Amino acid sequence: MGFCFAWIGSIWAVGIDAQSMRAGFVAFLVALSAYNLVRMFTSNPPATAQMRYSWHWLGVLGAASGTMGGLFGVGGAVVATPVLTSVFGTTQVVAQGLSLALALPSTGVTLVTYAVHHQVDWMIGVPLAIGGLLSISWGVKIAHAMPERLLRGLFCGFLVLCAVMLAFKV
Repeated sequence: MGFCFAWIGSIWAVGIDAQSMRAGFVAFLVALSAYNLVRMFTSNPPATAQMRYSWHWLGVLGAASGTMGGLFGVGGAVVATPVLTSVFGTTQVVAQGLSLALALPSTGVTLVTYAVHHQVDWMIGVPLAIGGLLSISWGVKIAHAMPERLLRGLFCGFLVLCAVMLAFKV
């Protein structure tokens, strides 16, 4: 579902003007951060190894996350992570891992769609990809070493920082 809906979202995205896309992404980041902040200060049932809902509902989450990933490029994983922790009951680290599994095929189809529409600058993208691949294991180690509440707080702060930078074109 994530793959199919990422393709639909990316086709939609390449037809949207840059200013509208920026405003939509800022709103998306602010809403996602607010949702995560509310979750940090509300009581939730303890996380478990078992998902609270059947795999059919994962398809719905995949469709929504894929659409956001196709539309905004990074939306899939950042939508899936809080939903997996709050609705499905996974831990933060497990949710992040599952979100990355969702993001891999969705990102591939989104990248191809953007590239076909000449929206990818490979001279910038390739070095970014290499840097990300070389440093991702550090981020995973740091995430596993942090208390879950701190990790969620940092995630919210990161979302707000990105929204502010985009809103003010920093």
